[in-house]
Amino acid sequence: LENRLRYPLEVARAVRAAVPRGVPLGARLSAHDWRDADGGLSAADAVAWASALRTEGLDFICTSSGGVTADTRNPNAAGYNVGLSEQIRREAKIPTRAVGLITTARQADEIVASGKADMVALARAILDD
Repeated sequence: LENRLRYPLEVARAVRAAVPRGVPLGARLSAHDWRDADGGLSAADAVAWASALRTEGLDFICTSSGGVTADTRNPNAAGYNVGLSEQIRREAKIPTRAVGLITTARQADEIVASGKADMVALARAILDD
């Protein structure tokens, strides 16, 4: 983990040094690669990464997942990254933005209102409209 974090933390420090504190700075984190059987990235890894990035001055984590290998598929349930976002928010103590098959304003509002994430991004839903 220490070796895998070295470069991202170096980048986070450099960017935070260049971006004024009044400007929120976040990172998009692939919080799970859905390759559990192969020793892939887990939610626990994501919590460790998010905690380290928070320590370097980042203000939020955009919680994404998957898409890292051709033979692995993301879950296809609505809001499939929301649980990861909630876990990172709770355990790393950093605000999160959830993504991943969030398709309606009502769904986004429920996610934020229930404290599962602090923000929501609706990429495909907006592109499809």
